[in-house]
Amino acid sequence: MSDKALSKQQKYQLVHEDYDGTAGYYQERYNAAEEFRVQLIDFILSLPPHAVVLDCGSGPGEEACVIAKSAQKVVAFPSAGQAPSA
Repeated sequence: MSDKALSKQQKYQLVHEDYDGTAGYYQERYNAAEEFRVQLIDFILSLPPHAVVLDCGSGPGEEACVIAKSAQKVVAFPSAGQAPSA
């Protein structure tokens, strides 16, 4: 069926169905990210003064940069093939 053969209502319905089909996926991703953020904050708050933190498999190093604001030193080893984004 070509685009021109669809009525405005049919196009609206297709978009509506597509959004409904992906809403759950994005909600799950948001919840997982929020849960990780809470765990990262809990970890940072548990660090003793002058902590030295090792971040193995740090990927691009985003978390290491956040942790470095609270720890004395962070050593980050990126995943294979990735360099930290200092």
